[in-house]
Amino acid sequence: MPFTRTRAASPQVLMVMPADPWSEWTMSGISRALCLELQQRGALWGAVDPNNLHRGSLQGPSPLAPIHRLVRKLKDKLGVPKPKRWAEESEGNMGAFLRACPSKTNVVYAFHSPEVDATLDVRRFRFMDLSLVDAFKFGSYGYAEMPKESYDSLYQNQYRTIHAATGILTLSSYAADSIARDFKYDRSNIYPIGAGAAVSFSKPPSLATERYKKGEVLFVGRDWLRKGGPLLLEAFAIVKQAVPHATLTIVGPDINPAPSQAGINFVGFLAKDDEAQRERLQSLFLESSVFCMPSVCETWGLVYSEAAMAGLPIAGFREWALPDVVEDGRSGLLSDQRSPEALAESLIRLLSDPAMAASFGREGIRYVSEVLNWSAVADRLLYAVSEDRSALAQPAWLAGDLERVNAPRDR
Repeated sequence: MPFTRTRAASPQVLMVMPADPWSEWTMSGISRALCLELQQRGALWGAVDPNNLHRGSLQGPSPLAPIHRLVRKLKDKLGVPKPKRWAEESEGNMGAFLRACPSKTNVVYAFHSPEVDATLDVRRFRFMDLSLVDAFKFGSYGYAEMPKESYDSLYQNQYRTIHAATGILTLSSYAADSIARDFKYDRSNIYPIGAGAAVSFSKPPSLATERYKKGEVLFVGRDWLRKGGPLLLEAFAIVKQAVPHATLTIVGPDINPAPSQAGINFVGFLAKDDEAQRERLQSLFLESSVFCMPSVCETWGLVYSEAAMAGLPIAGFREWALPDVVEDGRSGLLSDQRSPEALAESLIRLLSDPAMAASFGREGIRYVSEVLNWSAVADRLLYAVSEDRSALAQPAWLAGDLERVNAPRDR
């Protein structure tokens, strides 16, 4: 059945996601949480995966989704090539779908950069978490082995499609700054919207100083090298000299052999979709004293929001997304110098002053509840894509988005 153009009372948001929009795995859960929040507000016209476009999943998971996943797994086992990735607005079912969208629909392309069809009456927004230049420079997210020729072609494609967009959405202020720099795009039209937490806690976190006196540092991350694990080990060796009772619990990575230094507890991977493992992970968040994941390259890191929500002060560096999550000197400590010594200094300060750590934990909870909840994320997205903002109040902007944070508030 062909798509037919429908009417909408006001422009709505169409989220074009990199995979199943309603899966808890797509974009580490960001896709599902954001689509649900927009849907609850009546602002979601639909959410789609252009390579698996099903009209039945526009407003929620398609009942056929499990069957489609099984078919795809079977095809993978049989070596059937995957369909060509959607690359042009005018092509295929997705092209027909876009032509059927209401006039002036706000189409948000998350990690898609299709060649533009100028005949479409839509408003385009790109949702990106990292500048291509940085991804190539740091060899992260699959760009480590990319040939220079492929990189140049991809850059030209992104440059064209970025400049065809009405605006850009990013997770972090760092990404907004780097995209403006690397693609010569107006920074005022780039909006860092951040993300909320992917987990929730069954009980409120304790802010008693006894919790912070324990001296328990928590690391949660799968990619040990990219998440800065080796640097943390060096820093922790310095910490142990100043705070002998300190411990470091490592969750997530597959390290062989596992670190065996004194005071280190290696837990390994804990699956959030396994009830027992999820409960153990939540307990570690709620019982630890300080959180530290000094990533080498980090586009956002939902785990930072989760740590702050659990009342954990955060020690790290003033880079990547951390200035958007941590209010330096208020909910954590960020160093300008990336070194084991600088990180150890921040950890020692937090572990040696339980009262300060408790105060930082309280401020982290406040900041998450006011700025890093999904409602606030949706506020920023809707403000960014709205053509008429006359009736909109300024959202709570991310701490690192200084130009907007310091701008006068609408009354």
